[in-house]
Formats: sequence, structure tokens, C-alpha cells
Amino acid sequence: MGMAFYGRSFTLASSSCTEPRCPYLSTGDAGDCSDTAGVLFNSEIEAIISDNDLTPKLYKDAAIKAINWNSDQWVSSHTFSKGLAAALGNEINLNTTTGLTSATFLLEKSATITSTSTPSQGSYCRFINCGDVCPSGYKVITREDKTSQLMLDSTECPSGYGQTQTLCCPSSSDLPTCQWRGFHNNGKCKGGCDDGEAEVGTTGAGCTKSGYQSACCSTTTSTDPWSKCAWTTSCESDKTCPSGFSNFVVGSRNGWGGMPSCKGDKTYNYCCSGSSVPDAFTNCEWKGHETTFVNTAYCSDSCPSRYIRVAEQSINMFFGNNMKGHTTDCIAGNEAYCCKGATAKVAPRSDTSEPTTYQDQTAKDFDAYLKKFLADPVCPLTWEAQYSATFGDDYVTRRSMNYVNSINGSSSSSTGFSVGKARRDLADQATTLSLLMPLLQSWITSEVPREDINRIWDLRLEEYGLENDAANSSTMRNVLFGSVDSWSGSFLYSPSSTLSDELCNIADSSQGLDRLYVASEYLCDDPSEDDDDSTLSTRTVTVVGTDTRSENNCSPSVMYVLRGIINGELSLHYLRWLQSTSSGGNELILELAFWIGSTPGVADSTARANYGDRSHTAGTDRWIVMHMHVPLDGRTFMGGDNILYMGVRNMGIYHSQGVYRPPAVTPGYQRGYRAEYRYTSSYAEGRYNTGNLQNYNSRTDTIACPRQRRGNAAQRWYVGQNRDSNVPGTASSDVDYGQLLNDFVRSLDSRAT
Repeated sequence: MGMAFYGRSFTLASSSCTEPRCPYLSTGDAGDCSDTAGVLFNSEIEAIISDNDLTPKLYKDAAIKAINWNSDQWVSSHTFSKGLAAALGNEINLNTTTGLTSATFLLEKSATITSTSTPSQGSYCRFINCGDVCPSGYKVITREDKTSQLMLDSTECPSGYGQTQTLCCPSSSDLPTCQWRGFHNNGKCKGGCDDGEAEVGTTGAGCTKSGYQSACCSTTTSTDPWSKCAWTTSCESDKTCPSGFSNFVVGSRNGWGGMPSCKGDKTYNYCCSGSSVPDAFTNCEWKGHETTFVNTAYCSDSCPSRYIRVAEQSINMFFGNNMKGHTTDCIAGNEAYCCKGATAKVAPRSDTSEPTTYQDQTAKDFDAYLKKFLADPVCPLTWEAQYSATFGDDYVTRRSMNYVNSINGSSSSSTGFSVGKARRDLADQATTLSLLMPLLQSWITSEVPREDINRIWDLRLEEYGLENDAANSSTMRNVLFGSVDSWSGSFLYSPSSTLSDELCNIADSSQGLDRLYVASEYLCDDPSEDDDDSTLSTRTVTVVGTDTRSENNCSPSVMYVLRGIINGELSLHYLRWLQSTSSGGNELILELAFWIGSTPGVADSTARANYGDRSHTAGTDRWIVMHMHVPLDGRTFMGGDNILYMGVRNMGIYHSQGVYRPPAVTPGYQRGYRAEYRYTSSYAEGRYNTGNLQNYNSRTDTIACPRQRRGNAAQRWYVGQNRDSNVPGTASSDVDYGQLLNDFVRSLDSRAT
């Protein structure tokens, strides 16, 4: 069995509970020698036993001994001899869980949730899109030769906008050492990497006369695919590959993007060694419209979220040039060859009684419910939150068109959508969701999320081919708490609503939640940054596009609603100030009611079909209502461009069907009518949320600003200040939601003036 020479330690949640099954807060304090939290060397453990006169406690069933000292420190191991009284070895796999259950200390068998799947695209380094920052779970790579500088390449980004492409690598794997090779002061560059290095990109920067520089990295798991492939050094007229690299991947007139352009139809060819192309470079296609410009024939080299860019090339069909692209409707700009990677597969289980060891019953239940849902990831119409603020399709992708058509008995449009039958068909999934959701919410909102649950989640996403499209735990916590590491016990967005959207739109949830997070980053200001300055900084949101495909499903996405307001299909009916009932008088709400139709008060059946919720059969949706929450303090208004802008901490949205006349705010004044708002559990503790219209006014936050860097107050979205760049550029498609929110309030401002 062997004997390790260190033990794993933990900081307990309470000094009154020091047994297995007791919760803990974090790893244990670092030792003087180990200098690593959660790890103690044998010599350190022996010293602790001696200094504190401790007697290790034996747990026979789990075959471990444990000691507890300083009230909250705890360490354990397999049973050990008296001569090695503190040899608390690492023969066991102590996972980060929410409780120290005895099952935690069992040696996990090799059959425990095993997978034959290949790594996802998130396992590899890549140069990200122009203007992006490294996504959650990635780190920026510094230059080995110049540690004060980052691995950056701006040669394929629009000039004048300060944008660059950054080399990012997953922080979960060993980070490679990287540097640019091939530069010469005379402007004649000679690219190429040393033996044992992987070329992950090229640049023409500094190569004024000839050649290019190569981005060269040490070979690690995160650069392994690149180490197996190479570009031809000359332009080829066919699919000729370099010697020793027989598997053709793609041809590009600019190679990675920084290589001198080939003439005519010739290309540099990228090829790989071995029996096949690495999985990371499969399922690829040329893309140019991930970023939308005013001139839609102008294209960019941006790839979708979680794709890897393998090649890029310039396009120019003007003035007799014949630098044509592969992407349709592109006559200028750039395009990129973007790879989604291989669809992961898991070896099938031989039978239901396989010798799988779960940490506890919670893990076993979570896995069972998750598998059952992913086998048919369709939510009943009444299950999910009423809106999805984060997904760009015209209608939230809650079910496939095949499913909708099948319950209609039609292969064409879904105008005859049968709500009643859909509910009956999905009754089983409603039960599954009701059991899965509490477990998912408990896991993702805990201060220290269980690692074993995380592994189950990742494994099942791979098994069903969703590892590149579904949100992982880091993405979900980013949205709920503002960042992965800033757990506070309070949330920016409702966990139940957000996680419901995660499940019901799981194939789009990664980009969807990224959109929500990025919108807050772009639009929210932190007034605590400079207490002496009452002006807003100038910041831009680059013009980017959205998905245009429409899945004609149940409810419109918020992005679709915002577009409808901008183009006039939804009309502003009224605005009304409300006193928040939950803020102690320290907050007002601006209610904006948009009539579903181009003319307030005039019924529009087409608009209602497009913007209404088709599960609302007991009442007709007539308005879409938004609530802007405005804190009252010294930063309620801030100036910019000689104008005062109102600071909003979050904005909610809901459908409304009828009218209600609440009591007058000020006694003696005339009462005013409002669009109905009471049918939701979030108003008056759900007192009015009964009958056929139950949950018809359920709210969803469209944007919530994170906490300020000083204090616990929220940052503010100062609505009306234009954050739009006047000149189109390129950026991540995740920014399009923030851009749309910006355009929405700008459209209101233009109507007011």
C-alpha cells in the first residue's frame, strides 16, 4: 500500500463538532515547513502531537486516525504505527466537501465515475479574440524572456482602439513558459520554435522587411495539441504537408494570422503528426460574422466562446483585389478557422450495480437526477423563470423544434403549439427538476463547493456532449456572486431563477451566463473608487452582434424584448415612480411599462404572439414591465458630459396581463392605475400569488451590478450615459447583451428629447 509522508488538514466550522461528518470551512493552516494550506508533513504532525499532548483517535470503520488542536484544526490519515505516530498519509483521496463524512475517507475505486472522454477545449491554451480578457478559469501568460510583459499580439486587431489578442491558459493545469522567437533588429524575422516547444501563434510585429515571429511555449497538457502540428514554411497550391506531419487540418493565406500573405489561391498548410488530427482541432469551420459591423460585409477573426482559433486570414475584394474568404457575405476584414473540438464520449456502464463509490447519498442522488434530466433536457412550460436575460435567440431555446413539431403533429411552424399536451408529456421531467434543483443550488451557492459534485457535473456534461456549451461551476458562481472567489452569502441574481435558466437552456448556458456577467462589467460603475470625484469615467462598449436565429418556443428572451423596444414593436405606455417596500425608504423604483404593440392601448395579435409567454393561457399578456431600482444616497446621480445620470443597482422584468389600482401613495391624492404586478412570490411574500394567474408576474433580473470594492453597497449602472464606441471594432460576442442594454436606454433618451 505504501506510506505517504504528509497528511491533509482542515479548519472546522465549529469547535464543538470535531468528528467525521462535521462541516468545515476550509483547508487547514499551513505548516512552518510545508508552507501549504491543507498539507502537514509528518515531522510537523509529530510536533503538534508532542506540543499539545494529543492522543490520535482511531476510527475503525474508516481505518483512519485523527487529531484535533487549537479548537478548529483537524487532520486525519489511515491507521499508523506507534513509531510513525503522525504518518497521516495521502493514500486516501480527501476531497473538498461540505462535510467530513466517514465515506470521505474511503479509498475511491478506479471504477468510480470513470470516463474515457477526451479533454474539452477548456483544457488548452489559446489566443483569445481582440479586446477580450481571459475568461474565468484562465490565466494570462507572461513572457519568459521579459517577465514584465504579457504574451500579446495586436497585428490582427483594428488599429487605433488599443485592442489585442492575449494568450490565456487554463489555471487548472501546469502553466507553460512562453516567449516570442524570431525577431531581428533589421526587420527580417525568422519564425520557428526550439525543439521541445509548441508553436501556438505567430505575429508580424516588428517584421518590417520579411518573416514573422513565433509564439513558442513549453509542451504541457495545455499546449500538447500544438506540439503535434506544424505549418508549411512556404505557400502551397495544394494540401502539401510538412515532412512528418501527414494529417491536413486547414490552409490559410496568413497561417496563424501573422505570417506574410500568400498570393492568389496559395496557402500555408497546417498539418499534424500521428494517426489522426488532435481532438482539439476537429469540428472546425471558418467564421467571420461573430462580430457585426455597420457594414455587414466587413468581417472579423473572432471565434465563438469556448472555441479555439487555429488559423485566420485577411479578406479584401475591393479595387481589383482577389483575397476572398470562405465565409459567405464577407468582402473585407478577416475570418478565423474556429474549432469546437471532439464531442466527448463516456464508456457505457455494464450494469446498474457497478461498484461505484459516492461520497454520500447526496452525490448519488445528484448524479441520478442529473443523468435523467440530461437524457431529455426539456423543461415544462411552467417550470423555468419567465424570462431568460442571458440568451440571444429570439425565443429561449427551451426545447428543440422537432419536439415542438412532434406535439403539434406538424413538421412546419409551431403556431398550433399545444400547451396542455406539452405539460402532460413533460410531467416526469418536472418531478426530476424539483429533486435536482435543490441539490444544484445547495452545491453551487455553498461557501466551499463540493469537488466531488463538481466532477459529476463536468463528467455528465461531457457524456452528453455539452462540455463546451453548458456553464461550469465557475461561470455559475461568477454570475451569482460577482466572481468565483467572492462568496458572501448574498447574491447578485436569484439562484433559483438563474440555475433554472441554466438547466432549461443548458446548451446555450455558458455563453448566456457569460453575457450576463460581462454586461455588469461593462455597464456598472464603482462610485467608491474616487470619493472626491462625482464624474463618470469614459468607457466604451464595442459594437458587436447577436445571434439572429429564432427558435419559435415559449417565451421571448430579454434580448429579443430589448430589440422590440428599440425597433418600435413595443411602445412605452407609462413611467411611474414607486417607493420600494423592502429598502427602509432608501430606494425608489422607476416602473417602465411597454405595451405589446406599436401603439399603446391598441391590441396587436402579432406582437402578442411574438412577445407574450405562450404558457399564459389564463390571461393575455398586454405589457412588458421593467423595474429600475435606484438607491438614494450621495451617489444617486453622477455627472458626465454636463448631464446627470441616474444610478441603477439592478433592473427586473416581467409580463403583465391586466390593470390594478393600488392605494394612493400620499393620502388624499388621486389613485393611479398600474399594470398588474402582484402575481409573484416576490411581492408581499406571495399573499396575492394564487389562482389561475399564479406566477404570471414572476420577475427576472436583466442586470445586477456587483458590490463596490469598498463597502457592501452595489455598484451602479448610470443609465443614459453612452458607452457605445462610435467606430465599430471587434470583441467577444458575450458583450452583445451589454451593448443591447446600452442601446435600449439610449433609445429611451432619444425619445425623451
